Amino acid sequence: KNVPAAEDIAADAGVVDMLVCFAQAASKSHRATDVFSPFPQVVDPENPKKLAFSPANPDYDKLKLVLSQFPSVQYLSQAKDHKDLQHRVSRAHRLASPLLQWIIHSNRSHILKIPDSKQVSKMATPHQYLLVTAPPKQQQRFRELKAQYGSKFAFHGSPIENWHCILREGLKSASGTKLQLHGAALGNGVYLAPEAGTSFGYCQGGYDGRGSNKAKNQQREDQMAPSDAAQRYLGRNPLCLALCEVINKDIKDCGWAWVTPDPEHVITRFFFVFDTDENGRRHMDTARSFNVSHGTNLEDIKKALELNGIA
Repeated sequence: KNVPAAEDIAADAGVVDMLVCFAQAASKSHRATDVFSPFPQVVDPENPKKLAFSPANPDYDKLKLVLSQFPSVQYLSQAKDHKDLQHRVSRAHRLASPLLQWIIHSNRSHILKIPDSKQVSKMATPHQYLLVTAPPKQQQRFRELKAQYGSKFAFHGSPIENWHCILREGLKSASGTKLQLHGAALGNGVYLAPEAGTSFGYCQGGYDGRGSNKAKNQQREDQMAPSDAAQRYLGRNPLCLALCEVINKDIKDCGWAWVTPDPEHVITRFFFVFDTDENGRRHMDTARSFNVSHGTNLEDIKKALELNGIA
């Protein structure tokens, strides 16, 4: 097929919207050559012997152009059948269909929308997902380490442009690499925080220190405002936060921030998306003070894990 089945998009429209949103943000970032990883390998639908997109010769401007012309997932989810869906996608751009297919099928993470009754209630946002980015081998090793050392929970915040890569390559230490956006005062490793409000501060998009806060905010608006933004399931300017389980070994705990030197000691469990409209800001204000160290909050996390069948 040139495009995913219409029923597949209808069933998982929110997740597909999120994947497209992340790809668009990564393509518009001034760090696109670093954060849009992996780069697509897509066959030209008009010439099967030719690649329209190739990691061997990445054309980021072309990628950005095609993604900017994507129709909204909400519009696509209204397709009556496969033929109607193909028409809706291909009329936007001739490469939109195969690129959408690549975006969906290159995602290696398990993402599942959580019903209201099984959510982490005190995180306030209705956009909550189960998120597993680790491959089975890492999950098994994590279980073994957990049995030996125990585990803790902590938040990880990252700019929306980074999640395209994280969903496909997992969390990794950016310290001392071209992916590093902030300082590494606490050493190399994956940075986490026990309080959601701290991690919110790391969710802002792609600022490189060369401009004012106003410029920073405008850049984020430009990144996250495609022409059909009003039709997004996730709103106009979403902020994303992961709640992770961390092996209680070799953690550098400075109170407000934790650093674990080994990325394989971190497993994503929940994924929270907050819009930045008025309702979204209220949700963030409620969730900001959520600290995993507080007993009732920890109970809330464990209850949600149990309801969702996660040991």
